[in-house]
Amino acid sequence: MKKYLLVSCGLLMLPTATVWAGPLRMAEPDPPLMTDQESPRLLQSEPVVSAAAATAEWTYHRTADGLHPDGNEQALIWLMNHARQNPATEGRWLATESDPAVATGRNYFQVNTTLLQSEFAGYAAKPPAAFDARLYQAAKIHSDDLIARDTQDHDQQFDQISAAGFRFTQCRGNVFSYADSALNAHAAFNIDWGPGDGTGMQPDRGHRLAIMAIDGDYTNVGLAAVPESNPATQVGSLVITGNYCHAAENGSDHFNVFVVGTVWQDKNSNGRYDPGEGYGNVMVRPSQGTYYAMTAAGGGYAIPITASGALTVNFSGGGVADASRSVTVNGSSVLLDYQVNTTGSGPTSTSTLLTNLSTRGWVGTGDSVMIGGFIISGMAKKVLITAKGPALADAGVPSVLADPNLTLYDSSGQAILGNDNWGTAANAAEVQAHSARPRYAQEAAILTTLNPGAYTAIVRGTHSTTGNALVEVYDLETNGAARLTNLSTRGWVGTGDSVMIGGFIISGMAKKVLITAKGPALADAGVPSVLADPNLTLYDSSGQAILGNDNWGTAANAAEVQAHSARPRYAQEAAILTTLNPGAYTAIVRGTHSTTGNALVEVYEVQ
Repeated sequence: MKKYLLVSCGLLMLPTATVWAGPLRMAEPDPPLMTDQESPRLLQSEPVVSAAAATAEWTYHRTADGLHPDGNEQALIWLMNHARQNPATEGRWLATESDPAVATGRNYFQVNTTLLQSEFAGYAAKPPAAFDARLYQAAKIHSDDLIARDTQDHDQQFDQISAAGFRFTQCRGNVFSYADSALNAHAAFNIDWGPGDGTGMQPDRGHRLAIMAIDGDYTNVGLAAVPESNPATQVGSLVITGNYCHAAENGSDHFNVFVVGTVWQDKNSNGRYDPGEGYGNVMVRPSQGTYYAMTAAGGGYAIPITASGALTVNFSGGGVADASRSVTVNGSSVLLDYQVNTTGSGPTSTSTLLTNLSTRGWVGTGDSVMIGGFIISGMAKKVLITAKGPALADAGVPSVLADPNLTLYDSSGQAILGNDNWGTAANAAEVQAHSARPRYAQEAAILTTLNPGAYTAIVRGTHSTTGNALVEVYDLETNGAARLTNLSTRGWVGTGDSVMIGGFIISGMAKKVLITAKGPALADAGVPSVLADPNLTLYDSSGQAILGNDNWGTAANAAEVQAHSARPRYAQEAAILTTLNPGAYTAIVRGTHSTTGNALVEVYEVQ
């Protein structure tokens, strides 16, 4: 049976499911290194550098048909190059990311996350690497061979590089025949999970040496992510080969200094590139120099730079608005992404959105079911609402809700949609196409377009069962005209793993938000067994507690909180009013002195 690792847009402490048939896999141990294959070639003369805009297309940064790097391959490149820019941030992310594509392998091999972060904190930032079609072709042949032999190894990997005509002075090779996604493969390579030295990481961290360019200047890369779904083979779902090389530079078709980047749109507002988010056929032309490039299907480009100095890089065509970016190249490659907004009319930073509500908590019966609320303003918006229970068990959460049931209500209290098992929905195929779909058949989902207004999603256990569950609302159309705002969830706050955990994502620019935790106010609405004294703590995406409050009137900005119409009514309720940078955040509601009861967590946009 094929192994698979499913990916979703989870937030910190809000894991979703991972399902494996058989033991969890790791990248092939002892990745090879080859050095001194060829000395750099001496140039007969300095290359001619045009003072006008580039006129020759650099074609080695993509395959001749423009289809590669595709979305998976570009995701691997994007993750690698951004990791190189800030190793310490990469280490914290790898150690704390709750997405099962990262967390499952990390937890399975019991990775020492403190050591992991310490190692990354000690690495120096390195320049990005440029995709090279010859290295890709060599990697593709190797992955095809691994599929044919149904195995994972490095046999003749470097021979294929030489046969493809790429000359190098130093090269590393990585292989992972059992990846389910680009994110999963990147984590397997860069965490380098596996047995060997008691740290949960492979000795020598050989895969990481290539990704982070630790032991060499790996300026060129070829990554082939070949799908394999044949149930008769053990390999797949993606068979990935990576070739990381320093070119034997010759001034004509082998270079080591590039402007490298991705033209993309963060469609799911998770702060990173995912397959399907790139723009192909965008012209990227420096204001001077020899070469320009057309982006590949995955949105990636690379342009050799033959002289240091300041450049203006112009982007045009391919469905994006024309744009210009300034960059200075000084002897090493530079990373320059163009991130467009949802309408393709400019940088994402021109708008700010509060998106993707996630809340984990205890689902009881009667008045202690879980109730998630949200408001859509502006125009109609497509959303995916999910209720997950079994998924939490894979992340170690105890006493999960085995069979969640989901009902959506409009502002009048009328039930408008419902679902028990997501596969029974009329649009189950569309649900399945979304990366945040439920992982288990007994979990629930509603995918629909809603008009502006207030909505409530209630999670119950089928046959009145109880347990920990996760309710999520995903904004599938993050445009500026329609907004998903004022996210709230009411549920039971227990202790330990049964506290209430609310997550949200801010995309675009910094945003001021008011986060509240209310208990006594619910009693006024007839809700029984309320949490008498809620305590609220806000965490960033690395798991660091950044703000906290017990009684809102004790906050330094209590007067500003009081001026907001959504302020808490009771002194013992909690509030945090602050401006947050783009990113994922988690708000945890606990009872002071470990008390329990029904409570309400809310996140409001403050205009």
